[in-house]
Amino acid sequence: KAVAPRITHLLRSTPMAVHPQVWQHLERVDSALRDALGNSLFYRATDKAWELAQRAPSQGGLGLRSPCDQVDVAFCASFAYATRCLPLLFPRHGHLFPNFAASPAHENE
Repeated sequence: KAVAPRITHLLRSTPMAVHPQVWQHLERVDSALRDALGNSLFYRATDKAWELAQRAPSQGGLGLRSPCDQVDVAFCASFAYATRCLPLLFPRHGHLFPNFAASPAHENE
């Protein structure tokens, strides 16, 4: 079975501040991705090769993203989307979800 959708779900649904033990597993996934790159190239991927492979294809890379590098962004994006959509889906419980658009940080914009 495909592993990428499961990792994506984990990244979007698990705040690392609350579950730091997940971090070591993400580092193992990152290492496995790097090893897979090395195996497909028939030599061990150097730090420079791994750095280049992580760049976007438009920048000459392979677009391989490290789960460790995107975990916080993935969770924040999912959280922001959920806090905007869930009150629309469940209006009776809308008061349970924070309204970040009305926060004082956005009043001066």
